[in-house]
Amino acid sequence: MNSKVVILVALASIAPSGSAAAATIFDRGHYIELINAGRWEDLRTDLTPVLAANPYQGEGWHLLGVAHARLGQCATAAPMFDRAIKLGVSGNGPGMRYAHVEAAACAAIRGDLDSAVEHLGIAQGRYKFSDFDGFVAERGLAILAEYPPFQRLAGRKDWTGVSRVDGWSADLDYFIDLVERRHPEPFHTVDETIWRDAAEVLRRQLPELTDLEVVGRFMRLAGMIGDGHTSVYPPMQGDLAFHMTPIWPYAFGDDWRIIAAAPEFEHLVGSRIIAVEGVPMAQAARRLAGHLPADNPMTPNWVVNVALQFAEVSQAVFGNRDAKGMTLELEDESGSRRSVELAGGPVDRNPMAAWAPGHWPSLQAEHPPLWLRKIDSAFWHTSVDELKLVYAQINQIRNGADQSLESFGRELRRQVTEGGYRHLVLDLRHNNGGNGYLNWPFVRELVRTEALDGPGGLFVIAGRRTFSAAMLLASMLESHTDAIFVGEPTGSSPQFYGEDTEFRLPYSGLTGSVSSRWFQNRFISDDERPWIAPDIPAELTVGDLRKGRDPAMNAIRQYLKGGDAGSH
Repeated sequence: MNSKVVILVALASIAPSGSAAAATIFDRGHYIELINAGRWEDLRTDLTPVLAANPYQGEGWHLLGVAHARLGQCATAAPMFDRAIKLGVSGNGPGMRYAHVEAAACAAIRGDLDSAVEHLGIAQGRYKFSDFDGFVAERGLAILAEYPPFQRLAGRKDWTGVSRVDGWSADLDYFIDLVERRHPEPFHTVDETIWRDAAEVLRRQLPELTDLEVVGRFMRLAGMIGDGHTSVYPPMQGDLAFHMTPIWPYAFGDDWRIIAAAPEFEHLVGSRIIAVEGVPMAQAARRLAGHLPADNPMTPNWVVNVALQFAEVSQAVFGNRDAKGMTLELEDESGSRRSVELAGGPVDRNPMAAWAPGHWPSLQAEHPPLWLRKIDSAFWHTSVDELKLVYAQINQIRNGADQSLESFGRELRRQVTEGGYRHLVLDLRHNNGGNGYLNWPFVRELVRTEALDGPGGLFVIAGRRTFSAAMLLASMLESHTDAIFVGEPTGSSPQFYGEDTEFRLPYSGLTGSVSSRWFQNRFISDDERPWIAPDIPAELTVGDLRKGRDPAMNAIRQYLKGGDAGSH
């Protein structure tokens, strides 16, 4: 990666001030121009008096260190990087990550390889750094590449001749170390002794476990941490690759149904799942949930759906070594029961998708309600004139191809204000996250919409998949507006450990994520709620799905009109 690009990534979330009126003003825009032009001497010259007058700017010390380092003056750059890190650099993860990376490069150039590895370990553990090969190649640090502590940190090892047991054991060591270094509080839910004992039991049993069973045990270790962003993913490629079942399950309370299936399995649609691998469904769901990420008791209602789409779950979680697929006991709508073995097939869909593939036979009505019409759109809106409301759905916290989320917020404000609407419905049911930095500019537009002031102006429909960055949005709306929440409890909590911070285990190639941040969504530390509860509960039923009804919109209609709710 080009060095200028590295620095700019760290500055990406910082808005330039645009002011260079005085030599002592910290002018981000000007410094970015100098970095783009590679004018390191000018950067050093301009920053030195600024920091002499204002030594409190961590970001400034970082950039001054970069200037000195690029001019070949690592001895003077090193204390600048240290000071920048102590001052929090720019106040975000990318800034801290690249300050540590720059400090590591300078340490290696000076021959202090231990300090270089220490800085890289922090950048990797806490701040997502992973491009070890690019770092070594760009900086010409062959001496560091040959240093054993660096190789261990980067997971670089020639596995030729290494036994299967030793390889898995190395992966276990790597995973334990990464959890300890990356997670702000890894034992917030599970007792540390219990977790470590489970890891050592796995190590002792490696010779007798199949590879799929080992994968399941790694998933269990991650699940024991007890949050929604610490997990080991089902492998999707290579010798350990999982295969997909041809069904789409859905939980209606404790009633798990197959609501859609591949065309050749249409006869299974509508069936109730009674057991998985002979384990009653309620117990099977709990066992699966123990291997999966979750912030609260709602999260398993959609992550267990994901797990049931993989045939190898039979071996990895339920220990059925002879399984050639997943065996389910089903009850059809006439009450008849039968056992069905579903062989695994190719990965032909996104198991994390919000809904079943559109071409599959399903219980869904021919004319679906609003919430099921444009699932693949990042965000969209329409109006329901008879209720004087605008309905908007945000399915991912990200910018669209042609419009930013902030611009979408302005569009909603304009639509409500100029159209004379009195209500806005914001539907977050399909939204399992994205870029949380985009939330506040969007919320600010809603806060400025006077027509939405007071109860009944804004409705937020939430549910089991309202998670991660979408949970942050829900909490902002709860804090800054008079929103009425409708539907299910949210799939995450007002406070949660999060952030997708991915890793790859060096021997097996298993991937996953370890939470690296602690989110306090209402800026207080004693909010112990497991979720944002609905003010108006409205949960989907099988009958609703069949008839194209949306219980959440019906509940809003009834709130506004005081009468029976129709369908939308």
